[in-house]
Amino acid sequence: MTTHDLWHIAVLGATLFAAAGVAILALGSLIWDDTPLGVAKARLFILGLVGLAGVLITLEWLGVH
Repeated sequence: MTTHDLWHIAVLGATLFAAAGVAILALGSLIWDDTPLGVAKARLFILGLVGLAGVLITLEWLGVH
């Protein structure tokens, strides 16, 4: 396995986790009556990780390929 393959795995993992974070934030109000305290406290952290995943995708698209 090359470094390039590991980079692709990291980008894919970050993207999937970011999508899961967005899904939790967007669909949380449909799943729970009240937003759980942990999700409410971590909202900015989750959005920050989503932004980091966006940066990784941008680097992948513009820099690696």
